[in-house]
Amino acid sequence: MQIFSGHDGAVNDIAFSGDGSLLATASSDGTAQLWDVRSGEALRVFSGHSGPVLSVSLNGDGSRLATGSVDRTIKLWDTTTGQVRRTFLGHTSTVSAVAFAPDGMSIASGSADRTARINALEGVKDLYSRALQLVTRPLTADECTQYLQGRPCLMFDP
Repeated sequence: MQIFSGHDGAVNDIAFSGDGSLLATASSDGTAQLWDVRSGEALRVFSGHSGPVLSVSLNGDGSRLATGSVDRTIKLWDTTTGQVRRTFLGHTSTVSAVAFAPDGMSIASGSADRTARINALEGVKDLYSRALQLVTRPLTADECTQYLQGRPCLMFDP
């Protein structure tokens, strides 16, 4: 049996990465932690919420962590650097649940304010910019759909 010990408060939620190699924990001490499942080693501590962290979710490859807190915010973290990439506001009460969409492009959250929300990680402008960076030649409809991960694709014929 593997034991993960290191929080100064109750552990409120846990989540595995897609391949099962990483474990994230949310705690009443106001932090989340990332653990190596095989060794039990704490890889990183995520501090930045002003209240207990109630929920965690890792994206498929474990490169991003979402946390939900009593402070009514959702934070998106880079698991490599430990830095906050984005803070989502909008809930008017405790954020009690967070989850990445299967495609990793949005985060769903649930709150004591009796609402569920879905926040896109990239705006339309960001997606457009990313698509432009990828395109160096004309694409077929199938290639366009593949690059935009199944989202609608606009085709132009000059």
